[in-house]
Amino acid sequence: MPKKTAACCLFAAIAAGVVAASAGESTDSAGRLDPGIGSRRPVSARAVGLADRGLIALHVYTRPGTRPANAISVYPLGDTDLSLVITTPDQAKIIAARPGVLWVEQAPEPTPRNDTVRLIAQTGTINPGPFDAAGLDGAGQIVGVLDTRLDWDHCAFDDPDHPIGPLHRKILAYNVPFAGVDAHGTHVCGILAGDSTMNTNLRGTATGARIVYNTIPAFDESPLLQRLELHASQGATIHNNSWGDDQSSTYGGLARAVDSFCWQHDENLVVFAVSNGSTLKTPENAKNALAVAATQDSPMQSKFCLGAAGPTADGRRKPDLVAPGCSVFSAYPFGGTCNTVFNSGTSMSAPVISGAAAIARQYFVDGWYPTGSPDPADAFTPSGALLKAVLVAGAADLTDEPGWPSDREGWGRVMLTGSLPLPGSGFSLIVDQAFNNTADALETGDARLIRFEVVDEAEPMRIVLAWHDAPGDFGAADPVVNDLDLSLETPGGAVYLGNHIDMLTGESTTGGTPDTRNNVEVVALPTPDAGVYTVRIDGAMISTGAQGFGLVITGGIATIPEPCGPADLTDPLGVLDLADVTAFVQAFAAQAPEADIVADGVFDLADIAAFVQAFAAGCP
Repeated sequence: MPKKTAACCLFAAIAAGVVAASAGESTDSAGRLDPGIGSRRPVSARAVGLADRGLIALHVYTRPGTRPANAISVYPLGDTDLSLVITTPDQAKIIAARPGVLWVEQAPEPTPRNDTVRLIAQTGTINPGPFDAAGLDGAGQIVGVLDTRLDWDHCAFDDPDHPIGPLHRKILAYNVPFAGVDAHGTHVCGILAGDSTMNTNLRGTATGARIVYNTIPAFDESPLLQRLELHASQGATIHNNSWGDDQSSTYGGLARAVDSFCWQHDENLVVFAVSNGSTLKTPENAKNALAVAATQDSPMQSKFCLGAAGPTADGRRKPDLVAPGCSVFSAYPFGGTCNTVFNSGTSMSAPVISGAAAIARQYFVDGWYPTGSPDPADAFTPSGALLKAVLVAGAADLTDEPGWPSDREGWGRVMLTGSLPLPGSGFSLIVDQAFNNTADALETGDARLIRFEVVDEAEPMRIVLAWHDAPGDFGAADPVVNDLDLSLETPGGAVYLGNHIDMLTGESTTGGTPDTRNNVEVVALPTPDAGVYTVRIDGAMISTGAQGFGLVITGGIATIPEPCGPADLTDPLGVLDLADVTAFVQAFAAQAPEADIVADGVFDLADIAAFVQAFAAGCP
């Protein structure tokens, strides 16, 4: 089309839109109009050209089929349509008042939508990501994806130099015969781990992570548990599932498969998108699944978008977290090898969480804990429960959503800078864990105590305990099997129990009874007093095996060294020296309890021999 003709058509559409918007429409646009309209600085040449003529580009979100007459282009997004409208700034309020219009905003540019999602997962904003700058991008981590057909030739995933397998830069395994491509699976994988130098829209949440892929299990194919186990055998420790059964909320085969897998393979974390309807379904109702709902993308990342509200049918808290999932740009397999499209749904938010989990896992396996800088000597393998606790500990309350935690946002929007300190962070992190059915795991009556000190009262403190419970019975009305209890004792002797939180203030309260239903428990103190605190984890009811856990403590905190043995009697703890010998001699002479090394109530040569033996053994 000649440029002059195209320009005439554009201005005709604009003029028609202005007239239509002004003719007989209500001006009641309350709650539908972005107050920032007109305040954006144009960046692209096209936006600058529009501004020079007194025009702006609007994104108008409507119910399907109720599109503005003056739309330049329309993009179906499932339960909504997005229309691009070019008009004058004063017409935005009139357009927002039209029937069927859900939201009107000035078209954001030039920030790519998927790139924005990646940054929000790190910092909660679209500011440059500190984890990117530190080299924490999920490198070395493998994520299993069950979804519709992934387009391996898309530039977000392609590798001209290597076939799919161990050397491929993105896809280690494609576990089904190739049979075409699909938009959903390609879009989800792009949000999770896409990476292309040709299009910044194609930078996923964890650009360094790699994928093992399979299709969603149909009723006549290998079941979910087998597919999760296959991906685990191929190296995956995080598993993304942007799908579910919207016809059941029962604790049935799918939910139980998730719980069984996580109980047996508790190095793994399984992420599920919740239903886009109003009621939680399955398998997001699994106890061990990390269930995810969706927020808007930038600049409305603190605004809830969609996802089923909790609790589960048996009263457990779900969803666990939220992440950007509406109007998210990512890979599109049709019309070219590097195309993008934006889409909305909890399907889009789940891979943001999975990507964030991959970055968190890299943080630990590359030795960034506890110093905030990489040291291979500090590397360890985190459990899936510990990763879940890390993501919950850093989550941000949605300011547009009443109450925290809530049945829609769970524990909030993922934000890695809230729980994983880097150099210059104003807070510290303490973690502890035990794997299921190991010597450190808890049985009924066992307790684990962790002492620490609050050194900065200005930093909010959050303590999160998570565990992967054993699977319940099929169809169980109450599928809880093993119960742990979290409590915190303050310097003043007050005791806070897990999940006793005032939703209006977001602060833990004293009193109440232990939570016997949820396998994520939280204590939150926005303004903790300075002093020594004690976290206690109790094995309240362990009916099957020995129960592992992941514990995370964040805030202005410091660890308290513990004695390395009975001979370590003086500061600095963890070091055996002459001061410890002197302390033992004095305690023995005074018949003080710390000199009764063999704990028989008698102070004799046996205690001296035990002290000498412990002193000679030294500290680890």
